[in-house]
Amino acid sequence: MAAELNESDELREPLAGALKALDERATRRAAAVDAARVAAHVLQRLREEPVIVMRPRPWNLTALRVAAAVAVLVIGGAVAQRLLVGPRGSGMAMGLPVVTSAEGLVVDSTDATQETALLAAVDDARAAAHGALPATTVLVEDLTEQELQTLLSTMENRDGAL
Repeated sequence: MAAELNESDELREPLAGALKALDERATRRAAAVDAARVAAHVLQRLREEPVIVMRPRPWNLTALRVAAAVAVLVIGGAVAQRLLVGPRGSGMAMGLPVVTSAEGLVVDSTDATQETALLAAVDDARAAAHGALPATTVLVEDLTEQELQTLLSTMENRDGAL
């Protein structure tokens, strides 16, 4: 600890001497400056040198306008696409609303629980079409082979009845 104090004392003396010499030099230089002569020199430079007017470059403004127009178009296009097409990632699969007639339904190879479930789905679809329930969609990829055959036969029976 005593060694550290001795080192700081050794540094203080040369530092104080350097600061004193710097202060004396600044005082001598300040005394040598003639304020009237400096002011006259500044006025002479202001009168002799041409005035430089800083004007914005026209191509800078044009580039800024073009960049703003591009930004507006890109953002507007993205918003329009989102509104018209919908969000990305929804997939290419389209949902088909289930609207069919239960009276013309021919079911050969289904049991009672499957028939009940199918009729309940048809009733839900009818109610959704009339606004009673939110519309539900069934994707063709979600149907089994048997359900697809039932749907096709129902559609054929319906076309034949018309």
